[in-house]
Amino acid sequence: ITEWQWLHSDKRHPRPEHVARDGNIYSDNPARVGGSIMGEKIAAPPQDRPGQLPYCGCRSRSVIDI
Repeated sequence: ITEWQWLHSDKRHPRPEHVARDGNIYSDNPARVGGSIMGEKIAAPPQDRPGQLPYCGCRSRSVIDI
């Protein structure tokens, strides 16, 4: 599984860039970047991952393309 979706935490004082990423689909496989799953474009993953930065409550959800 190389595709995943960003899920924002809905915290009271969110990082604007994390709110903008909510629901976006990313792939760790460079060959899949630019394609689509379920009508959504697959993007290259950002430098920081969900939950990586201090006080970030964002999560990721695996996306399976069948």
